[in-house]
Amino acid sequence: MGLKLHVGCGSDIKTGYVNIDEFDPHADLQIAIQALDYPSNSIECIEGYMVLAHLSRHDALSFIRNSYRMLQPGGKVILECPDIAKVARLTLMFANDPEYLDKGIFGLRGVYGEPTNHMTEGDYPKWGYTTSTAMELMKEGGFTNIVISDGISHYCPIRDMRIEATK
Repeated sequence: MGLKLHVGCGSDIKTGYVNIDEFDPHADLQIAIQALDYPSNSIECIEGYMVLAHLSRHDALSFIRNSYRMLQPGGKVILECPDIAKVARLTLMFANDPEYLDKGIFGLRGVYGEPTNHMTEGDYPKWGYTTSTAMELMKEGGFTNIVISDGISHYCPIRDMRIEATK
């Protein structure tokens, strides 16, 4: 059994995990997730929900490569993020409803994040993924055993995707 990391945790502190968030003072560790430096083959699981899109494409690739290095053989990374193709379809579906696009769960927050008056720099999305671009990112990071399905963590499977990759 190795360590379990919950990256980009925000205020969602998970028991049994090292909760990591660069911007949230409640996290166990305040550091950019692409700068994590645990020993090679020491991590059992890395989970991150709605964090991948908040990294630039370059930083996301650094994080994925580093995750692969840190994971023990058989270790797993689980990430969820909006699927931009799904978001585009939903945006077109609600194109004539500006109030819903602005405030609805399936509106523009899939691209720009949840609109609040207390957003920090880390709350703004910087990149988006489709299933094919997410698959390519994971492959570039070293993973070959990759499964992409509908997201479940935010109860929006028609908007989000779940990426599970095993070392």
